[in-house]
Amino acid sequence: MKRRRRKKTTTLGELLITEKMRKRAKSFPAVGFIDIDPRDFLKLTTQDEKHLQYIVFNAKPVEQYNQWVRDGEILVSPYLNVDMHTGRVCGHEGRHRAAALIRDESAKKMKVAVVLKDRGCSRRDPYEEKGKPWTTAFRVRWLGAKDLPDALTGQVRDDVEVKVDKSTFDPLYPQGWHKPDNDPDF
Repeated sequence: MKRRRRKKTTTLGELLITEKMRKRAKSFPAVGFIDIDPRDFLKLTTQDEKHLQYIVFNAKPVEQYNQWVRDGEILVSPYLNVDMHTGRVCGHEGRHRAAALIRDESAKKMKVAVVLKDRGCSRRDPYEEKGKPWTTAFRVRWLGAKDLPDALTGQVRDDVEVKVDKSTFDPLYPQGWHKPDNDPDF
């Protein structure tokens, strides 16, 4: 009888991020993970404090979300789509998991994948019209912590700005890529 290998996982606080989720984040294509305060994550992705409190009130316990991850019902790590030129958040996943961390007071930070958008936040792929995949812009050079905006602005609210702690940047290397040896700013 073969033994099953245990899935590798990482946690920050109590939120489960599996290796499968990290691999899936590469397909976004996310450039890496940053640590962010769960309350800041919600401020960036909600229209007002009342809506933020509503999500926190209705969040399940952290362990319930972790169980759904283990059962394969949650396949994607929390993430933020970000316009790399302006820092505006233009898409997200993971508000209820962030809210669970706030409600359960189990972590001051959470890991969030960052997907940098080169051509703004429109849903339409700007390279589609030219017949090129949108990742073409990123193949010119490697993206790293230096490409992250210094601050993120809210998806819905212009009055929300959150500083990015680039020291927590954990890069994701797309398959077949590697960090360039000659890039001291990475």
